Amino acid sequence: MFNPDYAAAKLSLLSISKSLATEFTPQGVRSNVVSPGMTRTPLYDRPGGFGDQIADALGTDRENAIDQVMTTIRPLLTRRIGKPDDVARVVAYLVSPLASQVTAAEWVVDGGALPQI
Repeated sequence: MFNPDYAAAKLSLLSISKSLATEFTPQGVRSNVVSPGMTRTPLYDRPGGFGDQIADALGTDRENAIDQVMTTIRPLLTRRIGKPDDVARVVAYLVSPLASQVTAAEWVVDGGALPQI
């Protein structure tokens, strides 16, 4: 399920964020990107949402489809789909004084679905 439009938009946002960091970090403005992976939100659970779309593509019900994606198609190292709070905690850290040295970075919150080097 590759979406080239989404991929192009995401890459553009990363580039803009790094440019903003280069331009404005000297003035005390930091720029980072948080990239959530599968996160169990209403987008997955509402009728016709991502869960149903995945289920239709796999020929199964919503819960089995999401389970297959998490464990087989795009295995999550954490073995669970993310929750909105998982992403919110990263954002809370980034806007806190604890992250004062963090800028021009991408924070991937995907349960290890796309391991990076």
